[in-house]
Amino acid sequence: MVFGSVVFINSEKHREIPKHTYAKYEGHQCGFLSSFTFEQVFENVSTKECEYRFVYPSESKVCIYKIVFSIDEQENELKLHDLKQATEINQNMISSGYNLNLSETLPSGYNESIIGDLKPGQILKVSQYFSVKSQTVNSKTISTTVPLDIANPHGRSYPIPRFDFVMYINNLKINDIDTISSNFENGIFTKNKDKDSKYELKSYFQICSNEKDHSDNTVDEIEENHSTMITINTVYSHDLTSLAFKSKNILTLSIIPPLEIHETLDNEYIIMIDCSGSMSGSPINKAKEALEVFIRSLPVSCTFNVIRFGSTFEFLFETPLQYTEETVNKALKLARTLKADLGGTELLSPLQFIVKNQRRSRQIFIVTDGDVDDNDVILKLIRNNDDNRVFSIGMGRSADPVLVEGLATVSGGLSDFVFGNDSLAEKIINMLTYSISARLSNLRILVNGKEIQITPKSTTHLISQKVQTIYSINEDNNNTINITDNCDINSSSIIIIEGIYMNESINFSIENILIDDEECYLKTESIYALCADDLIREIESDIHSSLHPTDILINQCKEISLKSGIPSEYTSYTGFVQGKSCKKEHIRRKSSLGFGFDEINTSSSRGSILRDADNLNHNQNIKLEFTYSSDKLDIGSNLMDDDDNMSYSNNCPHIIDSNDSDSTTKESNHEKKKSGFSHFFSNIFKKKNKKGTKINDNDVTELNDLQPEINTDNHITLNEKRTITIENDEFEIIRPHEPRFGEFDFMNLLSNQHFTGYFHNIEFILKMAGKTQDIELQTIMQSHKLDNNKISTVLSISLIRKNLPEKQGVWYMIEEKALKWLTEQNISEVDKIFLDIQHFLK
Repeated sequence: MVFGSVVFINSEKHREIPKHTYAKYEGHQCGFLSSFTFEQVFENVSTKECEYRFVYPSESKVCIYKIVFSIDEQENELKLHDLKQATEINQNMISSGYNLNLSETLPSGYNESIIGDLKPGQILKVSQYFSVKSQTVNSKTISTTVPLDIANPHGRSYPIPRFDFVMYINNLKINDIDTISSNFENGIFTKNKDKDSKYELKSYFQICSNEKDHSDNTVDEIEENHSTMITINTVYSHDLTSLAFKSKNILTLSIIPPLEIHETLDNEYIIMIDCSGSMSGSPINKAKEALEVFIRSLPVSCTFNVIRFGSTFEFLFETPLQYTEETVNKALKLARTLKADLGGTELLSPLQFIVKNQRRSRQIFIVTDGDVDDNDVILKLIRNNDDNRVFSIGMGRSADPVLVEGLATVSGGLSDFVFGNDSLAEKIINMLTYSISARLSNLRILVNGKEIQITPKSTTHLISQKVQTIYSINEDNNNTINITDNCDINSSSIIIIEGIYMNESINFSIENILIDDEECYLKTESIYALCADDLIREIESDIHSSLHPTDILINQCKEISLKSGIPSEYTSYTGFVQGKSCKKEHIRRKSSLGFGFDEINTSSSRGSILRDADNLNHNQNIKLEFTYSSDKLDIGSNLMDDDDNMSYSNNCPHIIDSNDSDSTTKESNHEKKKSGFSHFFSNIFKKKNKKGTKINDNDVTELNDLQPEINTDNHITLNEKRTITIENDEFEIIRPHEPRFGEFDFMNLLSNQHFTGYFHNIEFILKMAGKTQDIELQTIMQSHKLDNNKISTVLSISLIRKNLPEKQGVWYMIEEKALKWLTEQNISEVDKIFLDIQHFLK
């Protein structure tokens, strides 16, 4: 989750990050919804006029609905336009002395828009308005996460070194707030409560460890880091229940079904891991860890299978098998030896295999970093086989959001993304928890006895004790938002939820008072933005899952996007800069390396090679040699900036043959928009070699013989890694308090867990705890009649709780399984045993 930020063009025509004069987050939270404004202020401290630009990701994963620039208090909003209409607007504005600032895609995949020129001493303020949905941590705690990272043109992100954070929390007049906490050690809040039962949180954050900033760094020298976020946990005095908001004429329901938790224990679980070459390195290591935790967390009574996929696919078992000690051990062995060795990314074939051999409903988990060409066919396949729920996770920014989000949307599952040092294990276990819980289906909502339509339409299931926000709106021909079916909703209205749970019809009412917009302090546009964001993703998935997308759906998507300010596939930001020349200047891109040759050489798929090539930048000669099975293809590229186009000149294909030293070279030139190497190499791969065989990108097995030196003033070699400096001082980021597994050998501890849930090997566990089997422990075992397995289980869970309190999302299911096993052993006073062990471990 990344916000847009600002760069300016310096005298050497480099993009440079200006120092923030001031930065502030200010938000209002009411129940499970929050609206925020993120404000960045800059001053042109140079003695010359400089052009400033706004850089932002195409998929920020933040519900941003408005972006406003202000130069000396003169505001200019970045507007969304229909892509086709933007061209017509361009011609009209140019003739009036304006330069249309169409969003341009940089090689990094980020977008860039011109803000305008700042004279010396002028002030620029950038305000981004966004909305956030909160989640329940437990029955009394609401967790709100606010991303802190901002973008730079090179495709990396970093947090602002210093900023103010102000948040107002409404206690809803129905539930008092006990405590409010944050995940930042240095983010100490001052909490004030006003007469309107609204809490004010204020804090000043110092993330940078020294007093210096990025102002002397070019954007290419910023190192990619963690996804930095602030998490606010609000603990209430009483259990949380469903909430209803009425803001203008939008009805928002945040529903927590008050249902007894039941697990669907006979589910079938399929986990699919992308093992294409682009997953090599950190992604495949995260996948190894996540797969092992996932396997150990599965219900004992389920059936499961593991599928590796790439250019081809491999399944662990020919058909899903019962969860037993034998099958679990085979799966764990696969997890520990997982390799990214299956070439490119092909997802359709394994999914067709799963659907063809289906015996009952399945929970399918997919982890991929790929971008495939047959999204539409894949989404239609999943939609037409609705007995499958898909939980999809995209690894990094190369993962196609249309595919990742679409898979979850059309199947009623969940989707998420892993960036930087995010924990894949934590995200996948959260999804597993969701998939195991029984669902309230056939959902109907009645207000005063009359059924209302809900948005998104795909919301057909609710999970016990998990909050889900849905909306009821209708937009008439006058673009006026009204409550569906003209229901007269007020604080005395009776709202009933009906559905099927565990094969029985049930209903429950939303007990809480209806809060109107004056009480909740949330802007109507921020609530509508959340609704529009869900609607747009749903419509885009409908379009992609249909082989014949209709103009009606596309137009509907555009209308919602333009009205709400939420970008879609069919709209783009534009802005206008008065008096600027329409001719784009040639901007040099300073070369940067974040890796060495040995890291590039582990790539074996086109996607990985292309990203590596992009990172090598676009102002240099790069010589690459691809190996296709037994044939080799030598490619030399000479890339030159030329206004809006890049000219790619290459020798392709040049087949190296040991028996033919005079191999011919076929030259070709390609004119492409500045969209990186991907289009360039895609065209190369569509050619044929001298034997007449089509060159397939899935056959790429190795990348060799990169030119060892690139054209920069410092002649940085491929094996050299650039040092990250700020005025010759190392730049360190103070991270949120986030214990890592490296500080506590969690995975090694898990190796001593039986598939049914209990732990064994008491000597090893005591060694991890730095303890021995002394008289105190023996007394505990004797008084509670505990054998080695029982005490090992209590010790292990206690160690995990003690050492990884903020990683509960990873080990939650492990703990549940262990506690269930202890309960089945007819052990009395389990809580007392844990207290005794807690005292023993101190």
